[in-house]
Amino acid sequence: MWIDAALPGPATIADEGTAVFVSGEEYSVAPLPHDDGSVQIITVLDSAAAPERFDYDFSSTSNVTLEIQEDGMVVILDDAGGFVGGVASPWAFDANGVSVPTHFEVSGAKLTQVVDHQSGDFVYPISADPYLGQNLWIYHTIDIYNGQQRVNLRLSGFGTTISQPWILIDYGWPEALNRSPLMNSVLTSKATMRQQFDCHAFGSAFAGDWNLEKFRPNRTVVWSFGVAIHRCNWTTPDQY
Repeated sequence: MWIDAALPGPATIADEGTAVFVSGEEYSVAPLPHDDGSVQIITVLDSAAAPERFDYDFSSTSNVTLEIQEDGMVVILDDAGGFVGGVASPWAFDANGVSVPTHFEVSGAKLTQVVDHQSGDFVYPISADPYLGQNLWIYHTIDIYNGQQRVNLRLSGFGTTISQPWILIDYGWPEALNRSPLMNSVLTSKATMRQQFDCHAFGSAFAGDWNLEKFRPNRTVVWSFGVAIHRCNWTTPDQY
């Protein structure tokens, strides 16, 4: 998947080596790539004369569909409904750190960030930051714990921005399975592995690394029973 951000004007190189594209319309854009394959597109609005709408066109080897979620995040799906990427919930702040109203709109494969900076009394410059990513995981290993296999997963920087657990459950699980044949084999070898995965998804903001341990029993009641005590590390099938 790739993106056409319609970068304005010629590029200049900032002191830290970042390419900055300066427009003639009172704004500039600086793409910031990250090691996990994600990229931030920093848009800086210099004055009230800057536009309020910024378009991003997505392309892939097949058609893609953009879906806005309840928290404003955008999920990008292929024709088969598979996850090919996403854009974190939008934000914009003025020079004093005051939040500026902003939201996404979608039309086909085009994403538009609307920054309503002309509607209020804000201090310029204003920064907006679409954050795009494809990989939910940046790290995975398999080791032995308590005599049985353990899968260790770490969310990417983009993955940590996701606040809706169902996205990690629906799309993070297939991505983990596809990391390697061995990973697929271990994760599907016992029901407790998926149960622990789902439990971690609901507590991802506090989970750190996800350690999925095969020695733990399969749950015979939903894992959410007693979660405040076991914290996804249960030792019995129906208690804690």
